[in-house]
Amino acid sequence: MPVDRTPPKQQITLPTRTVQRQRSDSEPNLNLNDMQCELENLNVTVRAKRKRSEDSGDVNLSVFMSEMTKMFHDFKNEQELKVAAILASVTDIKKQNSDICASVEYVSKSYDALLEQINHLKSERQENLNYIRTLENRLEKAERNARSSCVEIRNIPPNKKESKEQLLHTIIATGRTLNIPIESYEVRDIFRIQTKEPDQKPIIVDFTSVIKKERFIHMYKQFTKNTRLTTEHLKISGTCKPIFISENLTPVMKRLFFLSRDFAKVHEYKYCWVSHGKIYLRKTEGAPSFLIKTETDLSNLKVPK
Repeated sequence: MPVDRTPPKQQITLPTRTVQRQRSDSEPNLNLNDMQCELENLNVTVRAKRKRSEDSGDVNLSVFMSEMTKMFHDFKNEQELKVAAILASVTDIKKQNSDICASVEYVSKSYDALLEQINHLKSERQENLNYIRTLENRLEKAERNARSSCVEIRNIPPNKKESKEQLLHTIIATGRTLNIPIESYEVRDIFRIQTKEPDQKPIIVDFTSVIKKERFIHMYKQFTKNTRLTTEHLKISGTCKPIFISENLTPVMKRLFFLSRDFAKVHEYKYCWVSHGKIYLRKTEGAPSFLIKTETDLSNLKVPK
């Protein structure tokens, strides 16, 4: 009986190749073609090695770099816009500074011109004040000269219908009382002046000479040394009132006389009087007298010497 046997499989012994690993940058598949040929001769199927696709890490790196590039590009554009805006602002500021400098220079020039004009006006004003003061002094002197022959009589009550003739008779009667005869031709003018109180209108008598005026006042002072002159001496009806006679002073001298009397009371000056239109002060009997021309003279008397 035939016995068919399967012939034993031939064992194929692959040649052993010792491959030494070299640490180099050379390609690892240098003898791949030779080995593939030998395997084909031995009827061995060798699976072809699949080429490796692009590494995912490289892809991510590429995407990251692309994003970073885009971000830097956007950042650059943004910074360029900001720098452009800053440059524009700086340009505007420079222009504004230039305009401000021009304005300041204009204001400075205007200020200098105005200051010069003010100084000129101050100098001119001082000159005008000096000139006005000179004119006032001249006017005051002329007014004093015009009143040099006038006396002022106060506290003689007025009548409703009073004429110059009635006033003249009153002055002539006053002269008889003072023991100084007055003729009608010795009176140049006589009138009353207006005041705030209608019942107290002083009488102004303008004599024809200063000598007559001075004598009239002198006799009044002599009379008042013993008694007071009143309306009863002139036989004027009504309440008895004292009559005062003094020189007819200008408004400036009246104010100065008022201040002088107040100064005399405060600083214990015993005498304060008016003579020939001038004001005098005296501390005590026998002491020297001080002529008061202006308020400055009163201020000088306050300063101890």
